Amino acid sequence: MSLDFDSARLPNPHFTEEHDAWRAALRSFIDTEVMPYADDWDEAGAIPTELWPKAAEVGLLGLGYPEQYGGTPADSWHSWIVNEELSRVGVGGISASLMVHGIGLPPVLNWGPEWMQAEVAPRPQGEKWISLGITEPGGGSDVGPKLATTAVRDGDHFVVSGSKTYITGGMRANWVSTAGENGRRGCWRRFHAVDPHRC
Repeated sequence: MSLDFDSARLPNPHFTEEHDAWRAALRSFIDTEVMPYADDWDEAGAIPTELWPKAAEVGLLGLGYPEQYGGTPADSWHSWIVNEELSRVGVGGISASLMVHGIGLPPVLNWGPEWMQAEVAPRPQGEKWISLGITEPGGGSDVGPKLATTAVRDGDHFVVSGSKTYITGGMRANWVSTAGENGRRGCWRRFHAVDPHRC
């Protein structure tokens, strides 16, 4: 299934030739590498691992992330175009799975120490994945004061204890940005990147 947004789109004075070129490149990628297989992937409930390096090659996975980590410079209109083009696929799970780093990586870039940024941030090249684990059983996705998960410092790392559920991309993730109480103030008291294979 392919949805048509072109006929409904009004001219946007903010779109430049660069934006138009980005849309053309992204559309070509989606029409070639996603559209022909979208229904089968939706039915199977999975996207093949080979799609991520292809998405990275076109610049999709690093969009808007720091260039020092292999990111692609972008503004909010580039992201707008990504949303429109991925919406054309008509299968929301593909967009959510393909772009899951978009919710898992920002806590690392905003509040993570430099060593963690250097380790995790270059990974939107389709080789490793990060997801976001916030929702707790019976507690929803509120990262307010009712988090049951804790993060206790043990030497140079934290021991995270608790349960998370509905982790988008969690089955494939090499890291999970998660939230847990550790007694510190500010946002970093809540967010930690965890290697789920060491849990």
